[in-house]
Amino acid sequence: MSDIIIFPKLQGNLMKQIKAAMKRADYETAYDLFNDYEKHFELTEDEHLIKLDCLYQLESFLELREESSILLNQGHYAYSTIVPYFIESLLKLKQYKTVIELIEGLRSEDVDHKLIVSLMPFYDEANHQLNKRNDAHLKFIQTFKDNDYNKQLELIMELIESEDFRFQLSFVQLLEYNEIHPVISSMMIEYLLLSNFKGEVKFSKLNIDTRVNISNLNTMVHSSFMSEVVGEVKAYYENNSPNIVEVIVETMKLHNAVMHPIHFQTYFNSNSQTVADAYIVMFNRLFNIEDSSIELSDTQVEDIIEAINLLENYNMIHE
Repeated sequence: MSDIIIFPKLQGNLMKQIKAAMKRADYETAYDLFNDYEKHFELTEDEHLIKLDCLYQLESFLELREESSILLNQGHYAYSTIVPYFIESLLKLKQYKTVIELIEGLRSEDVDHKLIVSLMPFYDEANHQLNKRNDAHLKFIQTFKDNDYNKQLELIMELIESEDFRFQLSFVQLLEYNEIHPVISSMMIEYLLLSNFKGEVKFSKLNIDTRVNISNLNTMVHSSFMSEVVGEVKAYYENNSPNIVEVIVETMKLHNAVMHPIHFQTYFNSNSQTVADAYIVMFNRLFNIEDSSIELSDTQVEDIIEAINLLENYNMIHE
């Protein structure tokens, strides 16, 4: 839509167009008009309700969840109208556990009975879908080793996102007695950490026998490699070649996912500065960047780069 020139009757004209578009069920146009309207004016409480209906009709459930949540937090007068929008958007976004918890919370409070009755179908559907998902998770865990890398990773991510932490001991058993792709074992450790698992786990990865106390670990994004090595390399390229910083950081994040929770000093058998310098030498070679300021022996550089290439190879195996 072309830029709009502000004039005295703009606000009223835009809202008339929005209401007309809604009346003829032209929700895409209404949505575009809402965007134009909100560039210049604040929606009234009643106009907010029209927008929620527009988002609902468009099945834009992510935005509907955000908009309805904001209105509820602001204490909008139409509480009983907005709550169903919020709950149904959560249901459509497959946040079944949240739907169940919220409705159970409302049932325990002094909330209008008619509202609770209107929400119960959402509760029943969320409970049904959660049970189906839990059954699917159980069947997948039972045949975990028979699935490929991508399906294994997808399951663990789904378990974490849905906070389904029933399978702690299953993952401990898989880690201790099976050969598993290093990234998958890293995600299993992450799952155990996020599930507040208490105890030690022993496993082997990258030809290193490891025993870790889960409670003592940092999450993957807060590993020593990320803070000490990636931070150092990122700072170097921000000062020297900022256009390649993003790809370098993403590459090193993948390497971190392969190593975790093995400490980088154990894996590379070197300190943080030397590892960071070796990464810089490797990336400089890759991008044909000349820099004589880094002084490492050929043996140091090549040994660490060989170890880096092994991490990279594990990322390429499943592609």
